[in-house]
Order: sequence, then C-alpha cells, then structure tokens
Amino acid sequence: MTNLLSLTHFELRLDKEIKTLWISPTGPSNLELTPGNVLELEQIWNWLTSHIEISAVVLQSPTGKFASGANLTQIAQMSLEELRAFQERLQRVIYAAFFLPQTIIYDIGEGAKDFAAELALLADIRLARNTSHLHFDHLQKGLVPSSGGIGLLSTLVGPFLVRNLCLSGHPLTADDLKNQGLVLELYSNRIERDQVMQGLLAQICAQSPVARIQAKRAMLELVRKSFEEGLAVERNFGRAAHHLHDWKTGVQASLDGKRAEYLSAEDVANKVRNIHA
Repeated sequence: MTNLLSLTHFELRLDKEIKTLWISPTGPSNLELTPGNVLELEQIWNWLTSHIEISAVVLQSPTGKFASGANLTQIAQMSLEELRAFQERLQRVIYAAFFLPQTIIYDIGEGAKDFAAELALLADIRLARNTSHLHFDHLQKGLVPSSGGIGLLSTLVGPFLVRNLCLSGHPLTADDLKNQGLVLELYSNRIERDQVMQGLLAQICAQSPVARIQAKRAMLELVRKSFEEGLAVERNFGRAAHHLHDWKTGVQASLDGKRAEYLSAEDVANKVRNIHA
C-alpha cells in the first residue's frame, strides 16, 4: 500500500480482511495542519475514489489526537494569498470526503482546535475520548472559520449553536459532542477505543457495499445545497476579513502566549471611508 502513494506526513495501513484503510500521522507528535499535509490528504482521497473495494477509512493517531490544530508558525509566515489558498484547499478536502464511496471514521481523540476542529467535520462517524474538547477558536486568532466551521457545522448542528460556539469562544465538551450527534461513541482509554472501533468496522464490513454507498450519497444529497451555500458564504466573508491582516496579529500573539491587540471596528470603518472618499 505504501508503494502506491509516496507520502511524508501520513502512514497508511490496509487491512484487507475488514476492507479498511487506516491513516495515521507519521512521527510521535500530534499532527499540525500545514499546506503539505492537507495536500497529501487530497492525494489519498484521489486514490480512494478508484478503490471502491475498501469499505471504511479510519483517521486515527496513537498519540491521542489525529490533528491538534494548525501549524501557527507556518500560518504566521504566510502571505494573504497563501492563507487563502490553504484554507480553500482544506475546505475542498473536507467537503470532498462526503463524496468518497467509503465510510469515513475520524477519531478526535483528546480534542482539536482551529483548523483541526474543522478537519474533524469531514467524517461520517466520529469517536472521541471522554475528556475531549473541540474548540472553534478562530476568532481569538484573528481568523474567520472558512473550511467548514460555519458552512458545514451550521447544517450539521444548526446555526444557533454555531453562533454560540463561534462568538463565545467556548469549546464543545465530549458530552456536548455526544449530545449534539457529532460523536457516535465516547471512550475512556485505548483498550475501550479499540473495542469500539473493532465492533464498528465489523458492522461496516458486513453491510452491502452498494447499499452503503447509495445510502451515503442519498444522505449527502439531502443537505448538499445547504452545504455548498454555507461554504460559499464562509469563504467570501473569510476573504474579506483576512484582508485586514488581523490574523497576522492574532496568530503571532497566540504563538507568544499574549493577548492580541486588534484593529478597532471604528478604525476599519475610517479606513474604508477614506478609500471611498
């Protein structure tokens, strides 16, 4: 399997008996999202589209989190165009997972924040540790969620919950994730996690492949229009906000462990008036 794809950031393991592809980050540390590893996920998706004999795909890390968040050091060094390209590619990768013929299982593990919280939305089924937190903390970093954190999440859990989460900065706890239907099962340790995963994969393997694929596509078609409208909205507003470069200030402050000093809304309004004067 590893000969089929030359990857730097991920290790792939194919279990032919249960027709499952396992994807895990390389190295001992949690994955931090970068343009490089998002591109590799896109390559894996492209490979999966022509391998419908695989029933399930599992994204899981042995270290506790598949992806902890964005690599803020790289983000801070990006140009506006590079940030836009990164977020839009991440958005495409997340949305493309809904079209894959396999059932996608994402183990959130101990939690995720910013872009990695959005990445978790790509899954059909999610698991999480019972101490997990999913934190859409983009605004604290001067960023607008533009990879599903508004467009997809609003359809999945409703716009009012997303409004609460985004504007308050409060994370979703493990119980919140379970109660909102974002997580199928919670676990307390690796042994319990592996038992849950094995039972889940056995059930998927026992399903009719054609019925499973058609059911997944039918469920997508029910919400496809809402997804695409929401993704377009978040993309457009994200582009507009990021022109002000507050994200440079916020990301650097986060790296430095300091509170960011952002432009006031009044200053922004004055700049806009001067441009049009």
